[in-house]
Amino acid sequence: MDLTQLNQQQLAMTLDLLSSLPAEDRFERLLTMVREILPCDAAALLRYRKNVFIPMATNGLKRQVRSMQFPAAQHPRLSALLHSEAPVRFDMDSDLPDPYDGLVSGEDGLLDVHDCIGIPLRQNNRLIGALTLDSIEPRFDGITDEQLRTVSELASVAMDTAVRMADLEQKAASAADKLWKEFSGLPLREATDAFQHRLLELALEDSDKNWSAAARKLGIDNGNLHRLAKRLGMKD
Repeated sequence: MDLTQLNQQQLAMTLDLLSSLPAEDRFERLLTMVREILPCDAAALLRYRKNVFIPMATNGLKRQVRSMQFPAAQHPRLSALLHSEAPVRFDMDSDLPDPYDGLVSGEDGLLDVHDCIGIPLRQNNRLIGALTLDSIEPRFDGITDEQLRTVSELASVAMDTAVRMADLEQKAASAADKLWKEFSGLPLREATDAFQHRLLELALEDSDKNWSAAARKLGIDNGNLHRLAKRLGMKD
């Protein structure tokens, strides 16, 4: 695949990830797109957090991999990605154990001889994840370093976008759950008043107690804000 085709794939990947796909589907779509660019027998998209690689999407690997975690210190091939700025090609006869030994669909036991590439995903010089590509037969010699770098750069942006969106959705769901627990025992009118009271408090805190600034943040008229605050017992 030439770089023009690769750039077209990149654009499609980015647009997909900015769509309204559910969080899990974003990661699956990213991994599928990578496999279309770089064909392989097995691939995994991993998030990196606190020295652990966590599978977000897998393809060609056994189902249990999705629920596993891979501490970098216990997996030399993944550890090699920690300080690498560029994709890492592992020799066919490398004696480093593969994190997916016995976990490739249709294969049992160790992957003694196989093609393997690890692609670190970085944003702002910070490791956020990795792509791993495995092939039982030699397949990656025709892939240029430039292609790997291009995939790495775009996948890093796409991964960062997908992670941020997933984190925001999780925080929103958590906030909604917290609100429900806080106000669910109240009649609707009381719950509404309690919510508005709390919202006004937060707006005022964020505006250094400036009522006009708080009104602008809430998108309401300053006079209406004062009347609402008075009704809620926040002003005399």
